[in-house]
Amino acid sequence: MGFIKEELERRGVPALPEINKENFEETRKKIVDIFSEHVYGYGPAREYGVISGEIVRKQDGAYGGDKIIEDHKITVDTPKGPYDLYAFVTRPKTDKPVPLFVIHHFPYVTGGYRNGQVDFNPNRPCRMRLPDEEIVDGGCAIAVLYNKDVTIDWNDFDDGIAVNFGRNETGECSWGKIGYWAWAASRVLDHLYTYDCYDKSRICVVGHSRMGKTALWTGAQDTRFTHVISNDSGCTGAAMTRGKVGEKTADICGISHWFCRNYQKYKGEEATANMPFDQHYLLAAMAGRKLYVGSASEDTWADPDSEYLSCHAASPYFEALGGKGFIAPDRFPEAGEEFHEGDIEYHLRPGSHAMNRYDWKRYIDFLKA
Repeated sequence: MGFIKEELERRGVPALPEINKENFEETRKKIVDIFSEHVYGYGPAREYGVISGEIVRKQDGAYGGDKIIEDHKITVDTPKGPYDLYAFVTRPKTDKPVPLFVIHHFPYVTGGYRNGQVDFNPNRPCRMRLPDEEIVDGGCAIAVLYNKDVTIDWNDFDDGIAVNFGRNETGECSWGKIGYWAWAASRVLDHLYTYDCYDKSRICVVGHSRMGKTALWTGAQDTRFTHVISNDSGCTGAAMTRGKVGEKTADICGISHWFCRNYQKYKGEEATANMPFDQHYLLAAMAGRKLYVGSASEDTWADPDSEYLSCHAASPYFEALGGKGFIAPDRFPEAGEEFHEGDIEYHLRPGSHAMNRYDWKRYIDFLKA
């Protein structure tokens, strides 16, 4: 028995559900249902789609002339009427379709588009805090969805789209903030999908930390995202929960607004051991597509070893669908190691909890491969 298999058995990690190879969509929906019921919550009872979308501001010839910047307003239907989402796009100035990153991102310092405080100057750090020029120089477009423009990251549901949808206060499975953010990203994609400038075979959802958790949940539900990237997503993201060091369910369940109330049942070591699932289920829901998990060697709170272990544990689904799975050593990784041969890619960047140019360079190569 190899090291990884022994480690999975030592932690008591449950086997993946039986896979339906002929119709993997059934299997994927079962996994989504598990996480809807136990972790992230169920969204709207029926589909609320995009009413309209438009480019409200455009700069043609930004960054010296070879890039286009666009601010998109996407109006969506809700139980309480229309609501405006915003996506901030930077893309190459070319007639050819290009790969697209849709990134779940943190609030900019000015407070949000809804307050009319986004500066159109692309060189102001409040616009992105992202290496958007390098990303576009790499041949990709990026659309930024700021979480605060959807609903604030706070333990109330009296802000943003949460007001329009509400939360079933007596429902144990009613969606939390991660669910709202993920739903909004799919609505952004509804709109951007109508443009011919994006290569629909290379559309990636990406996020860091809590936004990395959100990116995984987005990708698990919406298969139009052909590529999914989780950067330092840790507990209730890419990391295996059983046997995890750093942040555990006892910690993360304190951030109750991210999840449905059912997740509180798994707070603590004993309760975690009795979960009928673990996070490798979520990674396995991306089988048949491309998945990248990025870790940082000093990010013990996220626990790189447990993120790496989930990649191994999810690999059988990718292999069952004819993919290469996770091709990596039968041991824990060392700082600086990268594994890019399979349909699950991974790197352990030296350093701490962040998403920097080291990460982005690899993610650009991943999306363009």
